[in-house]
Amino acid sequence: MKRTPYVYLLVCLAGLGTFACIGSTDDREPATLSKIGADGEMLSAWARQVSGPASASFRPADRAAQNASDSDSDSDSDSDSDSDEIQPTPQVVRPIKSFTELDPEATYVEPSATEILPLGARLDLRSDLQLFDPTFFRVQKLTENTYFININVYAATMYVGRRGVLLIDCGGHSAGQPGPTEGNALLQAVASVTPLPITHLVYSHPHTDHVGNSIFLKQVFPDLEIIASKWAAETIEQFEYPIAAPTRTVKKRFGTFKFEGKTFRMVTPTIVAHTPADSYIITPDRVMHVVDFIHANRLTFVEASVVQNLDGFIVFLRHLAGEEANYDYINVGHLNVGYASDVDLALDYYRALYESWAPSVFSEPVDQFIDPGQDNAVVWFRNFFDTVAERMFFAVAPEFGRIRFFEIGRDHASKVHENQFLHRLNAAAPGSPFLMPSFEPIPPPPPWGP
Repeated sequence: MKRTPYVYLLVCLAGLGTFACIGSTDDREPATLSKIGADGEMLSAWARQVSGPASASFRPADRAAQNASDSDSDSDSDSDSDSDEIQPTPQVVRPIKSFTELDPEATYVEPSATEILPLGARLDLRSDLQLFDPTFFRVQKLTENTYFININVYAATMYVGRRGVLLIDCGGHSAGQPGPTEGNALLQAVASVTPLPITHLVYSHPHTDHVGNSIFLKQVFPDLEIIASKWAAETIEQFEYPIAAPTRTVKKRFGTFKFEGKTFRMVTPTIVAHTPADSYIITPDRVMHVVDFIHANRLTFVEASVVQNLDGFIVFLRHLAGEEANYDYINVGHLNVGYASDVDLALDYYRALYESWAPSVFSEPVDQFIDPGQDNAVVWFRNFFDTVAERMFFAVAPEFGRIRFFEIGRDHASKVHENQFLHRLNAAAPGSPFLMPSFEPIPPPPPWGP
């Protein structure tokens, strides 16, 4: 039977149920993806374990019989009840478990505020959870003037000038609460390097986990100059975020600002990505500060770093790749020091997810999953989204399944599917030039690029 793309979409939406309930009620422990072989045998075994035999399928008659059985049971149970209250079936959620490890071949060194970090080395902060401590701070010297500061689980960049200190981001959700230990930890970190006051603060983007301590710093340093892109300033004002208002704005997407005569670059390349106001900052001594787009030696965070627009996220990554000649270190905003290789990893990973999307949606017939009696559209959509994400997750696991944070690979896959569903489903045909965004680096304009 010939189907239009729209009809085929409804077919997809109508069930895909076998995959959608993977792992929700089964008590068996899945095999770990960290043991996946190159041939994917362990992956296939795990899929069979949690989803049952490959031949298992949903048939409308089964649902009809189950509905009838449920109806009979309800009639019996309701006979002695005076309540018509709906009792939804609880969804059993089995927490995911860690099965990945950080790259064992990487070089790890103890943080040092006096010794410059060797290029390519990572800080020996391999236990992510040890950083969830508001009194925790570590300082690592990157250049003669620039330092990486871990406070709690967040990271700030410190540039020490002749008369004062410039901070890029300041961490924290304190939002001006009295005596925030995290803010105090930041002050201690700065004081461990220099007695100079903090005179300037720069925002990478308007999220309080990275700039929430701005109110506290403004209380401590009333003359603090706060620099942000004009888009960040507008976002903070419009949504009334508990973030100290910028005192100076950078109005160009490829802009600059001065600190004690030195030129810093601030680039806000997209209209929306992680937020509507994401900037990366490059110091005069080749340290890039960019937050929530990449992670050091890891894949991205939950929900693709809680991205607002994934295509904008990819464009932003392409700009980072185009800047490779202009930086040596990256402060990624969390956990550890990053490098250009982390940008490459993020682009490669999302390219693979995008490539897996169309096959995951259209490669297998799903007619056997249709339930003619099911007229609840949101159930169709939920099963559809979950199933496609599950297929994409398994499609990229052989290549990326050992890398830290792949435990949340379904989050990443779901975000790609959500983006494609909204922006490219109408072009989802073999050979379509619109099926994927470009992943090629975007160099900066002169004088910073060709």
